[in-house]
Amino acid sequence: MEMADYQQDYAFISKEISKKRNPEDILRSKGSKKLNCSDFEEIEEWFAEFQQRMNNLTLNDFIQDDNAWVLAKEISFNSNLSAPDVIHLTSAILGAISGSCEILITQDGILRAESEKIISRLKSKYKILKKTLKLKVMNVSEVKKKFFNKLK
Repeated sequence: MEMADYQQDYAFISKEISKKRNPEDILRSKGSKKLNCSDFEEIEEWFAEFQQRMNNLTLNDFIQDDNAWVLAKEISFNSNLSAPDVIHLTSAILGAISGSCEILITQDGILRAESEKIISRLKSKYKILKKTLKLKVMNVSEVKKKFFNKLK
């Protein structure tokens, strides 16, 4: 979802720049962007290409039992994260513990900062997680630079 958000912003900003709009106006109106069907199709194509390049990329739901929700509750009650962000982070942590997730991708600076604190705190609290919780929090441009130098 973060990848889609990033590409939607990119599509919107690119269109607005081509209209020669003032950059400040573009950034101010980013939250109320109106993309059309062809924009969404291009974003889906971009993501399909991204998935192909990442041969082992799969989308999973790791919050499937009561223990997972206990972790989500612990994170929620001990952080500044919103409920959707707690669910994203909990899923990424559980995925990392199971060996299925290495990177939480987010453009949200608050989610990133809080995630790094929470991961560190969990590793300190639960010693076993020092070896099993190898989750990196990165933004989309960092992922693109690290894995896809020439990806549009």
